[in-house]
Amino acid sequence: MATKPPVPTTMLEAVRTFADQQVAHDFFVALRWPNGAACPRCGNALVNALPTYRRWYCKECKRQFTAKVGTVFEDSPIGFDKWLPAIWLISSNRNGISSCELGRALGVTQKTAWFMLHRIRTMLANESFEQLSGIIEADETYIGGSYSSKPKSVRRGRTLTSERFTNKTAVFGIVQRGGSVRAWVLPNGPTRKALMPHLLKNIHQDATVHTDSAPTYTDLPEHFLRHAAVNHSLDEYVRD
Repeated sequence: MATKPPVPTTMLEAVRTFADQQVAHDFFVALRWPNGAACPRCGNALVNALPTYRRWYCKECKRQFTAKVGTVFEDSPIGFDKWLPAIWLISSNRNGISSCELGRALGVTQKTAWFMLHRIRTMLANESFEQLSGIIEADETYIGGSYSSKPKSVRRGRTLTSERFTNKTAVFGIVQRGGSVRAWVLPNGPTRKALMPHLLKNIHQDATVHTDSAPTYTDLPEHFLRHAAVNHSLDEYVRD
C-alpha cells in the first residue's frame, strides 16, 4: 500500500519535487493507486511490476499498462516531471496562464504547452468526479440583463411575459450540503431532458434530493432514495 504523498504548496517545491522523472512518476502512482496498482482496463489487482519500463503486466487480461492509461496523459510521450508542474501552475493561477507562459516555465515549445494546457483544462472541467451523496439541493435560474430595464424603444409592442427570458441564459446547479457545488449552462432551457442526465450522473442513488415542485423533477423518486420538494405557489421556499 502506497502512502499518499504530500502535495507541494509553492512553485519552488513543485519544481524540486517533480524535477526527477522517477519521483514524479511515483508521486502520481501513489495518488492514483493508494492501495496498489490495478489494471485500468479490467480492474484486476493481480499485476506484476516492470519498474525498468515504468509499466505493469496484468495477469487477467494479459496486457501491459502504464500509469497514464485511462487518463488525460494517455498517448503522450511527455513525462510526469512536466505534467505535474503544469497542473500545479494552471490550477494555482487565478488569472489563467497562456501556452507561451507555460512553455517558458516548463522549458517546452509553445505547441507542446498548448497541447498540455488543452488536456489539463479538459481534465479540470471534466464531470467524471465522484457522485455527490447525502443531502443534495438542486435548482435552476436565469442569468442576464432584466428585460424590464431595457429602453422603451426595445420594450414597445412586446409583453414582459413573452420576452422574459429572451436575453438570459439558463443555469442549473446542485449542491451537497457541506460539500461540493456543480453547475451547468443549459442552452435550451431547464427541460427534463436537459436536467435528468446531470442529476443521474452526479448524484448517488442513495441521496436525498431537495428541489422545488417543478414538473421537471417529478421522476426523481424513481431514481433516488428520497425526493423532497417545496411548493412556491404556497409561499414555501425553505424546508429543513
